[in-house]
Amino acid sequence: MKKQVGIIGSGSFGMTLAHLASENQDVLMYTRREEVADSINKDHLLKGFKLNANIKASTDLEYVCNECRLLIPVIPSTEFRKVIKKMAEFLTPQHFLIHGTKGLDYPSLEALKDKDTLKKDEVFTMSEVIRQETGLVRVGCLAGPNLSKEILMNKPAATVIASPFNEVIQMGTEALKSNKFYIFSSFELQGTELVGAFKNIFAIVAGIIEGSQLGKNVFGLLITRAMREMINFLELLDSDKTPALGTAGLGDLVATSASGDSRNFSFGKKLSTGLSLDEIMKTQNELAEGVRTLKAAYLLSKEYNIDAPITNMLHQVVYEGLDFNRALSFMMSYPFSEDVDYM
Repeated sequence: MKKQVGIIGSGSFGMTLAHLASENQDVLMYTRREEVADSINKDHLLKGFKLNANIKASTDLEYVCNECRLLIPVIPSTEFRKVIKKMAEFLTPQHFLIHGTKGLDYPSLEALKDKDTLKKDEVFTMSEVIRQETGLVRVGCLAGPNLSKEILMNKPAATVIASPFNEVIQMGTEALKSNKFYIFSSFELQGTELVGAFKNIFAIVAGIIEGSQLGKNVFGLLITRAMREMINFLELLDSDKTPALGTAGLGDLVATSASGDSRNFSFGKKLSTGLSLDEIMKTQNELAEGVRTLKAAYLLSKEYNIDAPITNMLHQVVYEGLDFNRALSFMMSYPFSEDVDYM
């Protein structure tokens, strides 16, 4: 294997990571579409962004796996297991995988449509999917306030690379670090993945608040109550709650909940105009990760009696058509007692 980084996926975040990695070493991107690979290889262009010349692309997944020891899958959670299964036959114990997907793996929304409950053992993080499908153990994740547009504009940012293995963190850091992109480390892989997924739910609510012009006082209340709810879910899933207080948790929650560049925040703003889930989906190609995570979180909260009023309220708005103003009235009258009860 050559010393280059393999990026699996050519979406906005995949492109961003390829750009960062290309400052340190050669990059090989996997894309399913021939026209995308041609644009990268011939014109060094992806989504209108000019890429460095040492970024190449291929539609051959086997070739990318064979050429790169460090692979970074950045794939929507709905497709993640399918792609990892395809990669499995090309992977060896020499490979390191650090994913950048902020979502959960569980039965599809269609499968859950008429289901009233969801068990903990039906929900998996992306690193668990990698281990299940490949047998690899040297895996990790990227999480944090990593808005692609800002990073591509060379604005400062930071991320967390989490893994139980120091060599995974070190390899990922060497590949991606720069004077404008700082990398924190964490050995709490599961917790880092979970907060990266659950914060998307609350970013949707932040978009509704912004679109409804409800002000920053309510926004501040959302952030504090969202922290409490995230920690409740971490405890339910037997995960350390430390990541909720760090860059991948609170840091990403604030950034994603305050930026028009966030797909989840933008989804919430559209909801605030009165559009339904079906109507919004007609105007965009991809479902916001927070909408998928919302369904899983809601069913888990019902099954295990988790105190999750924001999640339950948003589920009623998104999936049951509840008017947000009525939902907000419920939230403001919810019987919270102690301010901080999760430390």
